[in-house]
Amino acid sequence: MTDFYKLYIIATKHVPTYEMALHQKYGTLINQTRVVGTDVDAARINSTGSIVRVAPNLLAISNPDMIPAVYNKSADKGDFYSHGVMGESPPIFQTLKQEEHTPKRRIITRSLSTRNIPTLEDNVNERIAEMRDVITAKFASTGDRFDFSEWVRWMLFDTITQVTFSNLIGFIKHGQDVNGFISSIYGMSYFAGLIATLPWLMRPLLQHPYLKRFLLPHEGDGSGTARVMMYQDRIVENHLRYPDVSPQRDILHNLLQIHTPDGSALPIEDVKAESMVFVFTASVTLSAIVCPFVNYILSNHEVSKNLLSEIVDFDSRQQLSSPIASFCETSKMPYFMACIQETLRLSPPTPVLLTRKVGKEGLWLNDTLVPEATEIGANPYVINRNVRDFGADAHVFRPERWLEDPEASKHMAKRLLTWGYGVRDCAGKAISRLILQKLCLQIFTLTIHTYGQLFRDFDITLDGDHQKWAKHEDRGLCFYQDQWINIKARTPL
Repeated sequence: MTDFYKLYIIATKHVPTYEMALHQKYGTLINQTRVVGTDVDAARINSTGSIVRVAPNLLAISNPDMIPAVYNKSADKGDFYSHGVMGESPPIFQTLKQEEHTPKRRIITRSLSTRNIPTLEDNVNERIAEMRDVITAKFASTGDRFDFSEWVRWMLFDTITQVTFSNLIGFIKHGQDVNGFISSIYGMSYFAGLIATLPWLMRPLLQHPYLKRFLLPHEGDGSGTARVMMYQDRIVENHLRYPDVSPQRDILHNLLQIHTPDGSALPIEDVKAESMVFVFTASVTLSAIVCPFVNYILSNHEVSKNLLSEIVDFDSRQQLSSPIASFCETSKMPYFMACIQETLRLSPPTPVLLTRKVGKEGLWLNDTLVPEATEIGANPYVINRNVRDFGADAHVFRPERWLEDPEASKHMAKRLLTWGYGVRDCAGKAISRLILQKLCLQIFTLTIHTYGQLFRDFDITLDGDHQKWAKHEDRGLCFYQDQWINIKARTPL
């Protein structure tokens, strides 16, 4: 019954605001016989219920103090993370059992370390420069408006495929969704939602030798997802066939060099699962952060003015490399980093319950024992708007909150749930932040490309006839479109 509730909610509701409304409506969780929780006032946050029942066996929390207990290091993930779309081998973020996840993460995360990809920042710089040149020629020089959300998706998919495979598909070069790769990936969110909410039904179907050919992408089916998988297969085959020919220190290379504790190589199916899921998740989630970042800045005159002033100041003191600032340089810009943190807080790319399964011993919350096998979790959209941690104006985009008190800023950073929590936080966070910061900074001076270079190269404004841009949440993934902007080349700072 719980799974059908989840399917109904994901299919028909705006998940983040729906869950927020539940916390606001119910002060405490009520079971069949009594109110759960004795210290109600202490547990509530801004008159919001700290625990609510979303479905018969699914609980949601809004109190950040409960997060360490719910997301303890021995907790298994909930069924929402069930795998299946990309094959039989689950990547680390879809590995449910903690005892299986821990050793797998220990060996996989080394491949995603920025230190293990020496060409990483150079790769990102190449893609930023390409987007800058194309946007300058097509739009800044002509005065034509363009859909930023579309172009930033293309740039990010090119960047992530280059970082992963030392190759890129060429979305920016061709100015289109090549072979429908990206639209197909987003289209798979509907099917992924079914697998996540009805794993007991979908998993047997996906394992059936005949049915899985009709349900899953495979070679020759014509879908963009299948084409991307075939593209990956060719690259993996070349790496294996010619290992000594111009070896690339990319994510795929690092994964192929991994040895498990028993000395054997990481199975090829695991290599494919980890690399492909990284391409999909990093590209999709980063675009769901860059797009609102741009919109927050452009729709707030004071914020835009303050950010540009900081860029001019740093550039005049030669604190920013030319033509593209380094990751370390962007990290030293207080106001810019505050804008990034505030975007991560208000616009988490996956605004859904990140669930865990309660273990055999149960889980004590608010003097109440939550029984074994209950699914429980928190939604970053809810947690990141907690007024006790982020202030009475937690619903407002105000970067200054991150600059007012160093200790308060550290506290808020620890409370953010955008990247997950604890031993199961985002394994690719370091790479994602590097791309995010560099792109957004360049956008402010060019158009809106990454968390750094775009605003450095261009003057950007929202198109007067298209101020209302569209945001969708498809099965837990944010998707932005119709983000029309006008852009012109900025006079050198």
